Amino acid sequence: MCEMELINISAEIHLQGNLSVTVYDDNFFRILSIKALIMVGIVIQPVFIFIGVVGNLINIVVFLKMRLVDSITLCFFFLSCSDLLSLLFLFALRFTTDFMPEDVRMDGLTIAYVIVFYYLMLYDVSQMLTSYIALQKCCCVALPFTFKSTFTRLRSSLVVACIAVSAMIMYLPIFTAQGIQVISDNATTRLTLWTTSSRSDVILVINFWGLLLPSVCQILVVASLIVLASSLRSSSHFHKSISQKGDDKVAPERRATKRGKETQAVYVTSFVALIYVLCNTPRLMISYASLIEPEFNLFKLYTEIYIALNIFRNTIEAINTSLNIFVFLKFNRKYRRTFFVLRWRQ
Repeated sequence: MCEMELINISAEIHLQGNLSVTVYDDNFFRILSIKALIMVGIVIQPVFIFIGVVGNLINIVVFLKMRLVDSITLCFFFLSCSDLLSLLFLFALRFTTDFMPEDVRMDGLTIAYVIVFYYLMLYDVSQMLTSYIALQKCCCVALPFTFKSTFTRLRSSLVVACIAVSAMIMYLPIFTAQGIQVISDNATTRLTLWTTSSRSDVILVINFWGLLLPSVCQILVVASLIVLASSLRSSSHFHKSISQKGDDKVAPERRATKRGKETQAVYVTSFVALIYVLCNTPRLMISYASLIEPEFNLFKLYTEIYIALNIFRNTIEAINTSLNIFVFLKFNRKYRRTFFVLRWRQ
């Protein structure tokens, strides 16, 4: 976008992502597409937030009922917890920016600037947990005898604790560099944002972390997906060849049950990882675009499209954290049995 094009646009960018614009000539379709992206986010995002909150609450209850007997179930339980918390903060962000009445909102930027970093921290925890789950199952499939007893419940609990602590340490500087203060003036009370002189430097570090972590997680998850897909294909050919030769001494029922137990966790992990990869791609594209083009950022030349695409990105992330329940119901037999037992009791 050149300077002359900017002159043709009269735009007021509100916090909630709405654009109040006066459009002229050649900018009409560009502004229309931006507004369309924003409206899609505002309409669709709350729907998936609701689905995700309900779904992850169900996941937590079901996994607790399953007693977290193994490492992979334990990790999925903690993933559901982090997904739930991130969705709650995303809902808070969406509510304060889009649905809070004007006379209540006071200074909406204040609330958003604080809430957004809690959401990012919890979503980062979900990213790291997804990567760990994929890597764990990849190692167990690729080198089963080497890693059979490596990923125990205790070790996985320690890994989850380390992930949570590392995320808190990473975001602690921004929590100490800004905050909310209450100011009363002429019988009017409003919330404002206080910041320290180091906030701009902290934001640079957070932005670098926001680029590095998704990139590393994407590489790990994609590599794990390749190994898991190859394993499923090899396992299918192996069992098919044994069945055709008639060399398997195990009864068909026991053979099918054993194969089912071996592949259930692989299928669940693979689809959870695949959903993550697809939904993480918009975030990576936006982050790298901001790195390549500095003007593609807030309060810069391409502010409008940056806001619109980030609302779209948040919607995709909400979809990512809301679909796991359907994967569990489809591919995890024990989860499905526990779910229907709880449903019928209720």
